[in-house]
Amino acid sequence: MINNPTTKSKQLVSQKIREEPESASIVSIQIQKLFGEFTYTIPSSGRVSEENLIILYGDNGSGKTTLLKLLVHMLSPEPFEGHRTAIGDTPFKSFSIQLSNGTKIAAERYSDKLIGDYTLTITKDDEVIVRYIWIPKESRTRESDVPSTPDNLYHEYCSTLAKLGIRIHFLSDSRKVQSFQRASRNRPYSELAQMMRATGEFFPHDEAEESWLQDAIKNALQTVRSMALAGTNRGYESANQIYKDIVKRLVQESDPTSKEPEGIRSELRQRFQVLGERNSFYARFGMTPVFEVKDLEGLLEKATSDTIPLLDRILSPYLDGVQARLDALEEAQKIASSFSRLMSEFYHGKIVVLHLSEGISIETTREQRLRPEDLSSGEQQLMLLMCNAITARRGSVVFAIDEPELSLNVKWQRKLIDALTELLSGSRCQLILATHSIELLAKYSGNVSHLKDETCHE
Repeated sequence: MINNPTTKSKQLVSQKIREEPESASIVSIQIQKLFGEFTYTIPSSGRVSEENLIILYGDNGSGKTTLLKLLVHMLSPEPFEGHRTAIGDTPFKSFSIQLSNGTKIAAERYSDKLIGDYTLTITKDDEVIVRYIWIPKESRTRESDVPSTPDNLYHEYCSTLAKLGIRIHFLSDSRKVQSFQRASRNRPYSELAQMMRATGEFFPHDEAEESWLQDAIKNALQTVRSMALAGTNRGYESANQIYKDIVKRLVQESDPTSKEPEGIRSELRQRFQVLGERNSFYARFGMTPVFEVKDLEGLLEKATSDTIPLLDRILSPYLDGVQARLDALEEAQKIASSFSRLMSEFYHGKIVVLHLSEGISIETTREQRLRPEDLSSGEQQLMLLMCNAITARRGSVVFAIDEPELSLNVKWQRKLIDALTELLSGSRCQLILATHSIELLAKYSGNVSHLKDETCHE
């Protein structure tokens, strides 16, 4: 057993963790004696692909679902939520997760028992940061039972795990979401929808209030709204700043080397066209108001040559502000655009649009409006998966799905991974799937970890 680190080395290693959480992803997973039988190394190829995708494939009973659940409980830092108890109730000898930044999270049993007591260890470059021994007690059989006396080492372990920032968004085969991200229930969703003051948090699923599909749609919308709001704040120039720039340009002396009026007119005309087309595309998803290009173009054409330089000084700060705002909204726009296009391509005879204020609209080619509940079971399952992909990309490092092929036809299964990876593109979110689908396996065979017991030599 590794000795506990000194205080000095522990502080140095902890500092490394605080500096590197953004770059961390799962490199490998190892488990010994799962159910007393199976020993696996994932990925079985020994390396993670460029797509940042891991697919678990194995026979019924090989432990795919159990592995995903263990992953959730090992990476979830919230204290007194039952994660450590769930690990204790799962039969295995050892389980470890290696991260790309050199951090390793491990649970190991040193006795012959495969359930009950185990030791949790977090190491950084093979140096121990924190170790905690989980021992269930008769007076506290569940982790959710808060002990009467403080357990400082337990809190230190949970705090260290939280600093890693390896959040996991898990969609189980029952399609119940487990994300374990704290959220406030104090702000009603209607206020968020009206004011668009999303915070990046999302509400835990409440089965009594709404269906899982509605919950998934709500969370996806809130994620895109949060990103759009953050982008607006980054790209927006206040009216005061715009007028300051206008005044600054007006008081500057004329540049004798400046372009001819017709050259300036041509450049302004081109900027109107480019920004107008781009703005119109963003407006389709409710991310920006309409940019009245035609009115400005008409006024520009009527302007005399001697007024063109003045117009350039007045309009350039405004156009710069419009461009900066669109640039800042680009990530949110790409997600809304990709989701709308992908869903419309999957669905036959239906057009889907994700709009910031109106939500997700579904319309047939005959202009009949549909509710999500009007869709077939397969269509609902697909929307659930895609909405969860949007939600997972914000704040999560791992998006794990158990049997993503449920209720999907063969044609959709072939296209599913491409669609999910497109929605996760640009984020640091890693996709881990457990599946029986040959269609899912065929195209990404290099990403497949076939769960074969390493101790079996037959």
